[in-house]
Amino acid sequence: MFNKTMLVSLIWALSCGLSQAASISGNLSDEMTNQPLPSEEYPFVSLYKFDSQNNVWNFENMTTPDSSGNFKFSSLPAGYYHIYTTASHYINE
Repeated sequence: MFNKTMLVSLIWALSCGLSQAASISGNLSDEMTNQPLPSEEYPFVSLYKFDSQNNVWNFENMTTPDSSGNFKFSSLPAGYYHIYTTASHYINE
């Protein structure tokens, strides 16, 4: 079993405007080699949105990274988001 660390670099573009849709995009890469982690390594990237009224994180959406490890969530309302992905031979940090 490998003991590698994954680095998720995110570009946050959440707008506070009421009528504007926002997006979150990022890239999955190996922290040691800086090489992209494609969908074969990470088949899904999950997005959770914080519900402040109930104090819980709710599943919002899921996507698959491309061959370069890039992913994007579009048409998001303003809010707090958490992105999660995992693979058997990497450690999330």
